[in-house]
Amino acid sequence: MYRHLAICIWLLFVAFPARAAEPVVTLVNDLESCVALSNGSLVRHGNVLLYQVQLEVFASTGNCGCRSMWGSYQVRNGPQVVRYEDLLLKESRQAFLFVESDEGVLENEEITIGLGCKGS
Repeated sequence: MYRHLAICIWLLFVAFPARAAEPVVTLVNDLESCVALSNGSLVRHGNVLLYQVQLEVFASTGNCGCRSMWGSYQVRNGPQVVRYEDLLLKESRQAFLFVESDEGVLENEEITIGLGCKGS
């Protein structure tokens, strides 16, 4: 009897593998005097993981030490940089920041998304 129970439990794990929990996101905004980030959430489209966020541009990025309207964001998984992208910071808008393209690639359950000047 216990053998049948063990086989049933094993089949459940094989047939319905546990989905990894979405990572916890920490935002680091080096441009907080010019750009605010709000209402962030992870969004999965197929095998692509995005971070949906509202960008509120209330001052020129030049006031924050940037040389242009272009900023950049960096995605870190622990100490490792897994993504670096440029981001236009000309006006307020909703943005989708690319996090990962293969489900389960992120090794840690915590990621950090940092916003700064382009090239910093």
